[in-house]
Amino acid sequence: MVKIKICGLTSREDAKLALELGADALGCICTEQSKRNQSPAQIAAIFRDLPPFVTRVAVVQNPQPELLAQLAQCPIDYIQFHGEEPPQVCALCPLPWYKAVKGAAGYTQALQHYPDSPALLVDSPAGGGSGRQWDWNGLPAPQARTKPLILAGGLDPVNLAEAIARIKPWAVDVASGVESSPGMKDPTLLKDFIHNAKLVGC
Repeated sequence: MVKIKICGLTSREDAKLALELGADALGCICTEQSKRNQSPAQIAAIFRDLPPFVTRVAVVQNPQPELLAQLAQCPIDYIQFHGEEPPQVCALCPLPWYKAVKGAAGYTQALQHYPDSPALLVDSPAGGGSGRQWDWNGLPAPQARTKPLILAGGLDPVNLAEAIARIKPWAVDVASGVESSPGMKDPTLLKDFIHNAKLVGC
């Protein structure tokens, strides 16, 4: 079954609702460039005392070592590197991590440059948070993949079924596609996205 990550969370209420609806992973963004930026202290408050078996992710972009050290003190399971971090920087991360890349070309290149990443998140070539669907052509077929693929970028309740049917990702990741405004999740969109993902991806 396809895994579901709800990202760009800015409130504990939205995090709890996502879990109640069936999300497998939750993500908070910790980079000042984002409208959804949360400090390590805010992330810790959102992620504290959540039920077991949920994966908690902090998304960073070219972070300083001090920030990673602060996040390592939070209830976080993975760091998602979403910038131009070289493999050497990722390897020094004090938490488990995986790499986000841009487009089909990014996935292919990352297989060589980030062999230690347990999975690869493939976002829009325009970058994270654009909310625009991108051309999925060029992504390798499931049988040709050597790492799990997390599909992101412009997903919403309407195009999700096509995305899962065509790409057959290991997981899907959504932020703006289930929001009423940046960082504020829309309960109806959230419910429809998770329902559709489970319906198509089972």
